[in-house]
Amino acid sequence: MIHGSVFMERSMRPVKPTSRRRCSCGCEKRATHVGLGVGMALMRGCELYVRRWIRDGERTRNARQNAALSGREEGK
Repeated sequence: MIHGSVFMERSMRPVKPTSRRRCSCGCEKRATHVGLGVGMALMRGCELYVRRWIRDGERTRNARQNAALSGREEGK
């Protein structure tokens, strides 16, 4: 079974110009690209938003893991 995941390789692809929604980042532009995880569409947005999603994927995951670990240590 093939499935997409935000924890695997990320990439982007432009969408067809005929059916575009607004970007969810708040820029009020059209969602011109789709974010892919292992070749499956996981999100969509303007080009800048999708590029940041690809770039920051590993950083945000590590930050969440570190925050969760530090929260566990405080509870001891």
